[in-house]
Amino acid sequence: MQTSILVTCPDYDRMTRYLSAWADKFTEQAKKRGHEVYELKEKSANKAKFHGMIKKNKPAIIFINGHGDKDRVAGQDHEVIVDSKSASILKGTTVYAVSCKSAQILGAQAIKAGAQGYIGYTEDFILVSQPRKTAHPKDDKTAALFLDPSNQVIAAVSKGHSAQEAVAKGRIGFAQSISVALNSDVQSDDDKYIPYLMWDRQFLSAC
Repeated sequence: MQTSILVTCPDYDRMTRYLSAWADKFTEQAKKRGHEVYELKEKSANKAKFHGMIKKNKPAIIFINGHGDKDRVAGQDHEVIVDSKSASILKGTTVYAVSCKSAQILGAQAIKAGAQGYIGYTEDFILVSQPRKTAHPKDDKTAALFLDPSNQVIAAVSKGHSAQEAVAKGRIGFAQSISVALNSDVQSDDDKYIPYLMWDRQFLSAC
């Protein structure tokens, strides 16, 4: 099933750099599968272009990467691109927001405003990475423990799964990362990340 997907990729600090790098990994595969992908990168990930792109292209799926809070998510340089007051812009779409806490209020408001589904986190999204890999986030195996499961969520949505089904896929992915970390060798010391992986798995939610 081919569909249209809007992806925000801000890049102005360590967290957004990593989220956007993994979003690129998803979009590469989505394009190969024939999906129509619209990307808002760096300074283009602002409110005006986000709302304009939705109105013009009417994407079925919106993949938001960036900082957030209970009632909002941000794009480049912490600019809020959608909040509970503007949630109607998400009507008819299925959203996955990799940001902190937005599933608490914004997600519920989006559903109330007519969104088909809203996936996010009801608490902070935790990401652990290696400082020496900041320039090459896609090569960071520690970050992969957190972001590979996250990408499984949006991949499931793009394949036609419901928001609840996509969350289930993501939780399986986090469980697999926990298993990898648990069985890691002494040198990698990945087992210390298990509490954070369990946290993200627990608070991944569909509204």
